Amino acid sequence: MTTKLNTLAVKISEFLKEEWKDIVPFDSPNLEPFPASILPERFRHLIEMVADSTQTPIDASGITLLSVLSAAAAKKFVIKPFRNSAHTEKTNLYTLVSMRSGERKSAVYNLLAEPLIKYQQEAQKEYRRKHEGVAEDQLKPPTYLTDDVTPEKLIGLMKDNNEQMAMLSSEGGLFDNLNGRYSNLPALDIYLKSFTGDYMTVHRVGRPSETLYEPILTIGLFVQPGLLQGLPARLLERGFLGRFLYAAPQPLGIRKVVPTPIDRGQLEFYSRKIQILMNHRVEAPSSLYLEEAAEKAWIAFAEKHEYRLNGSDEFTHHSMRSWAERFPGQMLRVLSLLHIAEHLQTTDSLEQLPAEISEETLNRLIQHSEYFVNQARTAFGVMKSDARLDDAKYLLSIIFADKEDLIKKQELWKKTKGKFATAYNLDSTLSVLADHGYIRMIEAPSSSGLGRKGVVIEKHPDIAKANIAGNDKFNEVKDTKPKRKRVTKTKEGV
Repeated sequence: MTTKLNTLAVKISEFLKEEWKDIVPFDSPNLEPFPASILPERFRHLIEMVADSTQTPIDASGITLLSVLSAAAAKKFVIKPFRNSAHTEKTNLYTLVSMRSGERKSAVYNLLAEPLIKYQQEAQKEYRRKHEGVAEDQLKPPTYLTDDVTPEKLIGLMKDNNEQMAMLSSEGGLFDNLNGRYSNLPALDIYLKSFTGDYMTVHRVGRPSETLYEPILTIGLFVQPGLLQGLPARLLERGFLGRFLYAAPQPLGIRKVVPTPIDRGQLEFYSRKIQILMNHRVEAPSSLYLEEAAEKAWIAFAEKHEYRLNGSDEFTHHSMRSWAERFPGQMLRVLSLLHIAEHLQTTDSLEQLPAEISEETLNRLIQHSEYFVNQARTAFGVMKSDARLDDAKYLLSIIFADKEDLIKKQELWKKTKGKFATAYNLDSTLSVLADHGYIRMIEAPSSSGLGRKGVVIEKHPDIAKANIAGNDKFNEVKDTKPKRKRVTKTKEGV
């Protein structure tokens, strides 16, 4: 049997001809930090200063900065990777940073969202001054930011505010709402269509119809990891979770008791630039393009990703398939924001913003694009980390203990059916291991002798080197059967 499996391994390797991706450990993935080098120098120094002063992972400030830039640039720019193509991406982002309670999420949020909050305060103050004497219930002051809001209220807010809104929060109230806090089945359409600016009309009994022609929403949230577990399946099935850029940074560990002081000059620079972006007015969004060399680099990047998506099994069985399909478009959105920030770094006007994005700016992003893939894979792994996680760790220990590189699923079932009551439970747990990259499941050719529709489990070549944090018993195969106490007899009796 061993010879047959080894022969099959050769056949499989020749057939797939693809490299394994990095393993994403269950509890403490050793991922690269947010690539600050994709940002222009002044903005890079800003997020490094915020991270150092708040003693938080740089991912928190990096992703939040992108969210703020996205909110300020909404409906002012679009990006077209090909001049003569209909392919257009907006500049709004949906972002989600997963951090535990007590990790100073609010400190990061307050520092980086402050320019938007102040801008809104000043705009509302000016509006009320102009409408002094008007009853409060008749006023509709300009609103750019919201936090805890129902889908129905969000539609009304966007209708009154140029069909755009930013939902930024240091907490995950949106997901509480989508879990049914205010409604058994809250509507998703406003979130789905406002990512791409799609026309929508809402008809309700007893209330006027509301129409949005090109709604644009920015979402930037901090959530606790536990909130990602057990999310309704429809959020994934309808592609809502596939619209987010994720960050799931690990805690810093021992933090400085006396952190680096805040550089007020950096914050003033940042606040001024966000205000310039907020004040920029256009009749219609300005189009951004790629210069010729950048367009060629983009085509190579997009073609490589298309192969990963459809020519390999990397995302075939993965719950982040809908995310992967949107990944190139997400990178275009980030690229447009980097281009805008690069221009703002050296000028106080957007009137002369170059329409073409340079190859250098694109290459900086492409070189670090795997950061976003790995963070998304980690986040989706957390979403599936329910009661099956302990089962997955147990099953991993069984697979690791087997000396063969390939294991028949039927043989694995024989070893573990005392733990997994049904074959379905085994398959479900195997999918968790596959999602994290420890294994991949391959349907065996009929000529292999493994039987019709036989499946083999192939181990990742680096499975023994993986950092399995929180799984100290990884190298031990646990016996789930109760052990009988050994009884020693003596001449005097038991």
